[in-house]
Amino acid sequence: MLDPLDPSCLTDHNHSELATGEIQQEAVQQPTTPTTPIRRSRTGNRRSIGLTLSPKSSVVPVDCNSPANPSHSKLSVSASSFKRRSLNLANLLRHPTSIRNQSSSTTGHRSPTNPEHYRQPFPPVTPIHPTPPPLPSRPTNLKSSSSARKSLPPNLQLRPGPPPESPVTCPCCSRSITLDHSRLSQPARCPTCAIIWDSPDSFLVSPKIDQSTRSDENRLYTSQTSTASEHPASSILTITEEQVAQLHSLSLSHEQLESFERDPSAFLASVSPNSALDRLIKEFDRLALELLTKLFSSIANLSTAFLAKPTTDKQPKPRHQAHQAVQIELVNSFFQAICSRPTGRDILLSQLYGFLNRPGTQSVSILASLKSPNEPQQTVDDLIQWVWAIVLLQCPILSPSCKITPQKRLVITARTLGLISSLPNRLHHRLVSFYSHPSCPTKLFAEKVELVNVFISDRIRHFLQLPDGFGAGLEPQSVHHLPKYMYDWSLLASSRMMALLCGSNLQSRKLPPTSFYNVSTDLIQPIDLVYDFECWESRKSSYTLCGYPCLLSMSSKISLLTYDGKRQMGLEARQAFIDSLLGRSLAPPVLPLSIRRSHLVEDSLRQIASSQSELKKLLKITFVDEEGVDGGGLKKEWFLLLIRQLVAPEYGMFLHDQDQHQIWFNPASQELEEFKLIGTVLGLAIYNRATLDFGLPLIGYRKLLGFSVNRLSDLATLKPEVAKSLRWLLEYDGDDFEEICSRNFVGDYDAYGTVVEVPLIPNGENIPVTKSNRAEFVKLYCDYILNKSIEKQFQAFSEGFNSIAAGNGLSLFQPEEIELLVIGSTYDSKLAIEDLKAITHYEGFQPTDLTIQYFWIVVENFGFEDQKKLLRFITGTDRIPATGISGLNLKITRSVRSSLDSNPTNNNRRRRHLSNQLRSMAFNERLPESHTCFNQLILSDFSSVQSLDQKLRLAINESQGFGLN
Repeated sequence: MLDPLDPSCLTDHNHSELATGEIQQEAVQQPTTPTTPIRRSRTGNRRSIGLTLSPKSSVVPVDCNSPANPSHSKLSVSASSFKRRSLNLANLLRHPTSIRNQSSSTTGHRSPTNPEHYRQPFPPVTPIHPTPPPLPSRPTNLKSSSSARKSLPPNLQLRPGPPPESPVTCPCCSRSITLDHSRLSQPARCPTCAIIWDSPDSFLVSPKIDQSTRSDENRLYTSQTSTASEHPASSILTITEEQVAQLHSLSLSHEQLESFERDPSAFLASVSPNSALDRLIKEFDRLALELLTKLFSSIANLSTAFLAKPTTDKQPKPRHQAHQAVQIELVNSFFQAICSRPTGRDILLSQLYGFLNRPGTQSVSILASLKSPNEPQQTVDDLIQWVWAIVLLQCPILSPSCKITPQKRLVITARTLGLISSLPNRLHHRLVSFYSHPSCPTKLFAEKVELVNVFISDRIRHFLQLPDGFGAGLEPQSVHHLPKYMYDWSLLASSRMMALLCGSNLQSRKLPPTSFYNVSTDLIQPIDLVYDFECWESRKSSYTLCGYPCLLSMSSKISLLTYDGKRQMGLEARQAFIDSLLGRSLAPPVLPLSIRRSHLVEDSLRQIASSQSELKKLLKITFVDEEGVDGGGLKKEWFLLLIRQLVAPEYGMFLHDQDQHQIWFNPASQELEEFKLIGTVLGLAIYNRATLDFGLPLIGYRKLLGFSVNRLSDLATLKPEVAKSLRWLLEYDGDDFEEICSRNFVGDYDAYGTVVEVPLIPNGENIPVTKSNRAEFVKLYCDYILNKSIEKQFQAFSEGFNSIAAGNGLSLFQPEEIELLVIGSTYDSKLAIEDLKAITHYEGFQPTDLTIQYFWIVVENFGFEDQKKLLRFITGTDRIPATGISGLNLKITRSVRSSLDSNPTNNNRRRRHLSNQLRSMAFNERLPESHTCFNQLILSDFSSVQSLDQKLRLAINESQGFGLN
């Protein structure tokens, strides 16, 4: 399938419209077949058409014959079958600087009666800054020319000249390209993303290039380009509310807009020349074209057009006020005014694509200056470096709801995300701060997440399409090649952008982690997902989905965690087997634990402590004096019972909040070894995919993963009443503050009935809290409660947890996902019976059988606690898996004895000798059984709802232990 982002599809003109002056110079002859078509000029010379790759260079030079700005000069293009490419952008959108458009612009305004009038792009914009003059040619033989040596500056005579080619990085696709020094002054086209870069020698500021090797002429040219990028105040574009209101005033009626949407060609053809409607459309076209051509003439104009107070002073501004500089409401109102008119969307699309296809010399100068390692101050110049990214992302052309062809949106979105993702880290921090600030609306932030997610989905679905006849008679491949999506620059750029948005969300918590999941990743085969995981571990590829875990759904992450755990268990078992063969050790390949129910905690902790080096083996639990064989069910019940007893109030290791149903570390408890063992048990539960009743709040999992937990909002999740009091402390402005507060710089905790006070700062017990220092007190108090008071306890707990669970598989999860993985999906009300029916499978029964219908009636009439008991009776735990109720996979099996009794062939003889009373007892009085290893419930045939209800309640309330029949 043809890729819309293939550079060969991104031609900008119809080759039949090219003039003789646009044809490039003759290409260097190669022994192989030329890559571009050849035609003869009027003089008979063979000339190549289009953008040609140099035999030694991977960049495509473009010949500029016009003295104007290179961003608006005439282009030559590849002559590859224009009409045969249905996805060719030249067929979708003409470039504004094509010969046809330039010639039409000189003949006056085009007739509005022609339906094609509003479909054609518009004349090019006059450049604001002229292109610097071309560099003088370099001497061909400096060594043999003494006059040339004498004419050079003394500091340049002893330095060698630059190499004939220099590698640079494309600011869009981040791919390494090569510049030919003989054509540094000519525009160049990137062969990967097909963007045309004017003044490509500006990118030679890359650290890979020694700037001391550049000539004086090159340095002079670079300095001129940098100076040109500093706009005077008179040239800075500012879009005002009055201009936006004028655009809104040039509106059509609702009926006219509907008519245009139904058939644009018929509507425009019906417009009479010089009519009021024609004059209205022309006036809107003139104003919109004027504003948009200026707006998209450079990155600087994009950045300054919507600033609140455009200024050129160099006074630094606080970083936390940078978000106030961008008027998002004005940006949205401007684009809404443009796109709400019949021709506005076409004008915006043409200008936006022209800018993204060829940003221009000024934009190149700004992008090249961003490579400087120096951190600039927060001035207007700094805003120019990154605000343009905010404006571009607000453009409605990128929105999935915009009515343009998917191919156009795909190319425009790819180049936009490519330019933003290639910005240096210091500007990425600005973007993260902007979107994480409270002033950024959650709706706006969610729209950006959706925009990037839709693009990633399109790219993944494109690469997952299989060829016709795949798998028919094909031999299995012996070598697993890298999937094609690992080479795609646009997928890498969009994933980087999603990582920036996810970083903003980690600070602001505006959206749940599920908002970043990409559903297309679930379409990847498990074996390919595992291969992606292995490539990420070994760094075999520069791009993997596992490198951006925010894109992976919970089910994908759990499958990778399960694979990682089984792989480590297999390695441990293999090593134990090898050691037994070599006589080094007789340790079994599994870790058996023999537990007495009456001494559950003591037996468990003692055996875990003595088997630290074998904990990554497969666990096999045996309860003393019970015949059950552990196929997974005994292990689930052991984890559930052990954790509940370890965190019980009588042990005193955790503080309990009955209202919040949460636990927290007790600062007074000094049983550090026990805390370490609890952390080990929690890691084992994750490692063995068991859900627990462990009420640790979210901030505990954030601390486990290394996130900073010291804010007042963090304390509010643990102690909401204390956080409410501290907020009041910060907001109270009365004159009697110190009398009402009456607090010193001390923290306290309850040590088994005794209040212990700890100074927050040296001599804090003698320093009162005042209005001037209350903010510092709140900050220190939050840090004390959440960190310093439990530092030793949490350090031991974290050490035990990381000894088991720390690994590549777990690093894919966020704190919210770890919490979900440990405790499962929470439910505070009765289970949805219809959802349970949908995930239940039957063996020996049919959904229409009376016994099955009776069973669901009984379960629906159960209370919340009885439903939890039933869930534990069937699965070994009363928790729902992290993937939701769909992960239960319940099975209801008909009892073997009931099946034999109901067999009409083999059991007729035996049933004839039974009395009716005995048959009734055998038919109704068998207790339900379960296999927790397989989430399986075994039922006999029941004749009434009451009988099944009685037996099922008896089974779930009185059952304890495991046995074999």
